[in-house]
Amino acid sequence: MPLHTHGDGAYPVVQSVTLRSTANTSNGTSNVLTGFTLVKVLIDISSNALADVPALGTSYGSPYANALLTDATVEDLKTGLSKVTLTYTAQSNSTPPTTFAETSSQTEAPITENANFSTFAQYWDYGNNTWYSYSPKKILNYIAGSSQITKTEYFTSMPSSDRDNIGTIQAPGGPYSGDNNFLLVGSNLRLQGFFWVKESIFLYSPAGWDTDFYNPPS
Repeated sequence: MPLHTHGDGAYPVVQSVTLRSTANTSNGTSNVLTGFTLVKVLIDISSNALADVPALGTSYGSPYANALLTDATVEDLKTGLSKVTLTYTAQSNSTPPTTFAETSSQTEAPITENANFSTFAQYWDYGNNTWYSYSPKKILNYIAGSSQITKTEYFTSMPSSDRDNIGTIQAPGGPYSGDNNFLLVGSNLRLQGFFWVKESIFLYSPAGWDTDFYNPPS
């Protein structure tokens, strides 16, 4: 969808995207999953709103390529802007694809864990866990990077819990398949509409994890 310059900003602006599961109730039940819908709400310049609405049948795009536009409404907000609501419907009996989100941050780590510490190890007082007074180095900590991967999976029935697998070395899968420098550090499981949603949280270590203390991948 094209953007149009307006004042200091650009439109349309995505206000929210809501994922909903759908069910077939024609047979008297309410727990038969038939697919899912995505409701996307945008704010656009009123004069451009209608032109910016995609044609019906247009794919939502990644990561929900199987969801097609089935309904669109435009509401004039009387401010020169309009609220555009787009409803995309996925194929029957489908679930949203597995997604991966990576976040990185920084943390302080002991200088002894630095990759270059061995160059100056002769100046380190191991008994007192500090530098000798004649050491050319004085810093005790350094800034280290840390990355975390959150993997989100959708199921039509309750999946197995990972509560007993916390603290094990395993690759998240997807674009991170085969990378065993990840440790499973968290797992969340919830029922969202007719979907079971499983979030697995992995912590990355460039040096890997000590297999004497963490279970290696099977």
